[in-house]
Amino acid sequence: MAGTNAETLYSVRTSYPDVLQIGRDCTISLPVSRSGSTVAPSAATVAVYGPSGAAVVATTSASIVDGVATFTIAAALLTGEGDATLGEGWQEVWTLTLPDGTVRTYDREAALARRPIAPALEVDDLVDQYSQITAIKGTIDLQTVIDATWGVIVRRWIKSGNLTYLVKSPYILGDCHRELALARFFRELYQLRNSDNYLQLATTHQREYERQWGEVNVTTDYDHDGRVDDTERRERPALLIQPNVMPSPVPISSSRFGLVRGGGWKW
Repeated sequence: MAGTNAETLYSVRTSYPDVLQIGRDCTISLPVSRSGSTVAPSAATVAVYGPSGAAVVATTSASIVDGVATFTIAAALLTGEGDATLGEGWQEVWTLTLPDGTVRTYDREAALARRPIAPALEVDDLVDQYSQITAIKGTIDLQTVIDATWGVIVRRWIKSGNLTYLVKSPYILGDCHRELALARFFRELYQLRNSDNYLQLATTHQREYERQWGEVNVTTDYDHDGRVDDTERRERPALLIQPNVMPSPVPISSSRFGLVRGGGWKW
């Protein structure tokens, strides 16, 4: 259940589990919102538990930074040994005093990794595909698009039964991330400009994203030693079948949509 109908329903933004890194200070937070605005708690505590269930961080006060409950876990606690073992099964327990006077407790999953992965995509990669993208983007922030679609990639990876922090070749995800980012960008541009060219581009990139996802194969580090387990073995995510999304027979470079990758506009 989501609380009672007599209480305010707050949203807790946890796009995907926190991945802590061994041997360095790691800052965690729990953003809460309502009606599109951040809801600042008047007080907050947090406890962090390792996979064994033992407290790595006993319940302690958290800071409120820009309206968000925030806490930094000291590097000395993230050893990869004892109760602070590498892998999944970590849990953050946040207790917040919220503006409606209630005290709410929220869980957030976490993991401890030797080297968490990061996106391989940057704004310049989008410019490489469409050289005039910055000229026509209007109010759309390309970095926000990259960040949002990275969250989609991570959640899909997890849903397919995989763990991101075991991946040793994250660049492999770059192509599908690029296609998803472009699909989102052109979908937003279509909403702003109401041009069928943009809608067709969004559809084409969405289909190409699905095709690229089907080609993903990565090297892994299951024993957490920081090195590839088997240089001759690559793993693929379980495919999530989406019957209404089929690979596109139309090359992305087709100029009939008004754009050519790496080229200029054709109006």
